[in-house]
Amino acid sequence: MFACGKTVSELKSFDSSIKANAIAEKILAQIGLPAKFEVRTADIDDNVALARVSPDFKKLIYLNEKVVDRINLSDSRDNYEDIFIIAHEIGHHLSTNNVDFVESRLESELIADEFAGYVLNKLGGSIKDILVVFGSVSKLGCETHPPRNERIFAGMRGWNKAEEQKKQELEKNKPNEASLEKSKTDDANLTQQHKPVPVKPKECEKKNTGDYCFKNNTTYPLKVSMYFSHSTDGPYQMTLKGGESKCFYDLKADTYGYEAIYHSLTLEPHPMFSSSGQIKVEACQSKTVMIEP
Repeated sequence: MFACGKTVSELKSFDSSIKANAIAEKILAQIGLPAKFEVRTADIDDNVALARVSPDFKKLIYLNEKVVDRINLSDSRDNYEDIFIIAHEIGHHLSTNNVDFVESRLESELIADEFAGYVLNKLGGSIKDILVVFGSVSKLGCETHPPRNERIFAGMRGWNKAEEQKKQELEKNKPNEASLEKSKTDDANLTQQHKPVPVKPKECEKKNTGDYCFKNNTTYPLKVSMYFSHSTDGPYQMTLKGGESKCFYDLKADTYGYEAIYHSLTLEPHPMFSSSGQIKVEACQSKTVMIEP
């Protein structure tokens, strides 16, 4: 029972209210419960709502006709007074297995008020809406219900509990200063990792030099000479045994001529062999000339 009124032993109930049941479903959705309550119209006192369990164990909420008429005529989805009243009766169902026999009737009313205040906040209601709800209830209370101020404070406790949960959720999802700083550092490191690293020029690039090798594929000892094709610089010379390879290193990048001839330190007769050509030395490149028989 939402407010002071005569005890109802027998109820004359009518059809259920679609809009009132929709409010009950919306309330239960806030706490993740299925809609297993039925809201009905009953012939009870003004401003009174009742929670009952039927003989077949259905959880019922009875509202007087004026409250149901007000709900049915209301175009607003935010009728917080009626939300609070229905939530209060749902609170009775949730807080005890048998709402007709509880240890402390006054305590059960305050528990139901606190639950209703909690739901009201979840659905967008304010403290002011709680004050409006209790504007017409008994200031001093009665045998079944606490004084008005106690009920207001109970509703506000529930409302504040929901508000605190919202703040905690926001704080939980809000990155702290350390996380933000770490994120900035990580981003900076990631940027640094993907930033093109300037390649230091190689020594050969600075000097504009390259290497050139000669491979003697004959069986003769050969003398190889290299010279600039357009100057008198050089020659660069080397001797190669048959099958041997050697290189000229750090040659200035340019076009060169080369000649390979038979080479012997003795005066014995020897075959006439000569091979010549032109090569191009490129900076930081290593190339090889194959001297074939």
